[in-house]
Amino acid sequence: MTELGPEVIRIDEFSGREEALEPDPARLAPGSAMPEQHVRNLYTDDTGRFFGGIWRSSVGAWRVSYTENELCVLTEGRVRVSDDHGRS
Repeated sequence: MTELGPEVIRIDEFSGREEALEPDPARLAPGSAMPEQHVRNLYTDDTGRFFGGIWRSSVGAWRVSYTENELCVLTEGRVRVSDDHGRS
């Protein structure tokens, strides 16, 4: 039996299909405009809880509650993550 090496997933702006996302309005922070968001999901593991791809968003603030694992590499722009007490 021949063992194959790891699968290589190309993650760039030319791979896959970009889809528009509509954040849940109930999760928007008070006073935040609805951000324009897009995702290009290029990998999902067998558990359906780890994803790889490209996400982009205009300016906005919203609450997030993760049920999956995420690795984020910021390539452009700024992000601030704050807890429920406003600590950043």
